Amino acid sequence: MQHELIFSNQTDLSYISQLFSVFQDLYLTITITESTHEIEIIKRRNQASRSLLIQVHSLKSYNDLHNYCLRFGDISSMHHYHINNQQVCQLLFNIYPKLNATLIH
Repeated sequence: MQHELIFSNQTDLSYISQLFSVFQDLYLTITITESTHEIEIIKRRNQASRSLLIQVHSLKSYNDLHNYCLRFGDISSMHHYHINNQQVCQLLFNIYPKLNATLIH
């Protein structure tokens, strides 16, 4: 189905031109925002694939755990959290860690 637009004067053309420009800007904004969100999701997935969450007895385990995990790769960051009355450390490796099944269990 085709629609034909009929403009009665130059003012109508100017208005339509401005309206088209606004819609074009809106489309570009939505496209850029969507792309930004997609990039952020990719970054977070990459970060998650390089992360481990390990239950620890206390914050005193921090240094021992850090030294132990260094054998699996360079550690970018390590954070201690209290979750549901449990203490855990989140490790973020610089690259995907070289883990085996015995470490995961």
